[in-house]
Amino acid sequence: MRTSLAILIAALTVVGVASAATRPALRLVSANDPMIVKGTGFRAQESVRVTVKVAAPAATWHRTAKATRRGTFQATIGLVQLGRCGGFSVSATGSKGSTAVLKHAPLPGCMP
Repeated sequence: MRTSLAILIAALTVVGVASAATRPALRLVSANDPMIVKGTGFRAQESVRVTVKVAAPAATWHRTAKATRRGTFQATIGLVQLGRCGGFSVSATGSKGSTAVLKHAPLPGCMP
């Protein structure tokens, strides 16, 4: 009985660690010319809508990507004009409920 309980606790711990490690995340592969965004931790074969918003000059781009069996995707946004002081955000929303956000604030010297 004790052995079974120990195995059950160990199995639940491993499952908990594995699920925490797969939380959706975004990172920039390239910031400009073209902007490329990589997503990880999404659900397998999920359709993902990627939105990029730039503060100055104000602009928004949308792209759709499909996650692989491992839950990764790469979206090429295109040429995004990022001013020296402009902040931007990238959000990704999957058709199966996965979401991730990446924010890049303006440089401190540019803040009003």
